[in-house]
Amino acid sequence: MRENIRPVCISVIVVLLALAWLSSSWAADYPTEKPITFIIDGSPGGGSDIWSRTFLRIAEKHVNAKFVAENHPGGASAVAFSQTLKQKADGYTIGTVTPQFIVTPLTQPLGFDRRAFEPIATILNEKKVIFVKPGTYKTLNDIIQDARARPGKQKWAMYGTGSDEHIVMNRINKQAKVVTEQVPYGGSGEVAVAVLGGHVHVGIAKPSVVMSQIQQGLLVPIAVDGSKRNAYLKDVPCLGELGYDIEIPTWRGFVAKKGTPRDRIAYLASGFKKVLDDQEFKDFIGRLKYEVFYLTGEDLNKFLDKEEEKFKVILSEMKLK
Repeated sequence: MRENIRPVCISVIVVLLALAWLSSSWAADYPTEKPITFIIDGSPGGGSDIWSRTFLRIAEKHVNAKFVAENHPGGASAVAFSQTLKQKADGYTIGTVTPQFIVTPLTQPLGFDRRAFEPIATILNEKKVIFVKPGTYKTLNDIIQDARARPGKQKWAMYGTGSDEHIVMNRINKQAKVVTEQVPYGGSGEVAVAVLGGHVHVGIAKPSVVMSQIQQGLLVPIAVDGSKRNAYLKDVPCLGELGYDIEIPTWRGFVAKKGTPRDRIAYLASGFKKVLDDQEFKDFIGRLKYEVFYLTGEDLNKFLDKEEEKFKVILSEMKLK
């Protein structure tokens, strides 16, 4: 009996050692076997494209990998999500994401949601700024008082229906108990033009889009969203100061297909943190008025859970869910 047990034990040990060797060898090859493809959820030249390509170029210094970017715009990021899920869960296809990562599956019948992906890290955050044409309003209270005096007559412009900007605008209207006409545009640049031309009364966009016009005095910033002031608009009050409880961060990050090995997820997350510490990238995000927002692992999953619950309530109230 004992003579039979010994060969079996030896065989099991050999198999386990072989599996361990294969696993370590497989992990050691990553990510040098081939380039890592990044699926960008936006058009060439857009916000997601500009920051992603700059990030990936700098990341090649820190992650020991070659990155290839592909643009797959459309469907409020649904096209990019689907493209990412078509690939193998091997760490060689990564998708860029924004809050649409949560919002789009809640508002469209995609057949999948964010749990089909493995979050890697959030990287950046952008505030939203509310602005007007010079000589119209001086404060958010001025805007609200005028809206109350003219229900449904005041026009607020934003990028897209269901966007972060639209949600912030909707929450302000709801909490201030006013009714305005909400006008969606195809891009935030069009929103700025609409305000400049006097076609709408109030606009909301990300600072990176309108900072040039603000610095030139062509647009007047009234408030930024959230509970803290924007580092690049320090003299502009935040909504929290003005009595509004509105936190809709426009974060940007990366995900992989569910089933991607955890060691590869961790390797990428660690390498991406080094990009945030790179002076070239710091200078870049300073020019575009981004803020660092780095989350990984369990902290990131908890954050996404909270965001999903928040958006479920908001989208239901907006009748977009």
